[in-house]
Amino acid sequence: MELNYTKYGDYYLPNLILSEKDNKPLNKYGLLKLNYLKQYKNALYQELLRKEKLNEYLFSVSNNALKNLNF
Repeated sequence: MELNYTKYGDYYLPNLILSEKDNKPLNKYGLLKLNYLKQYKNALYQELLRKEKLNEYLFSVSNNALKNLNF
């Protein structure tokens, strides 16, 4: 993967573009996990976002929560 950079002032920032993927709908538990990751696990959030696996992860959390609720 090749990264290109753009200079903004004194800083070079990477030109990151997310690929188009199917966004699966998240339920309450997926959104709660998203907020938790942003607040308390920012490194994991950034890594999942960079690797484009955030949506997959949140969707699996949503599904697991629903499976555990349905006895």
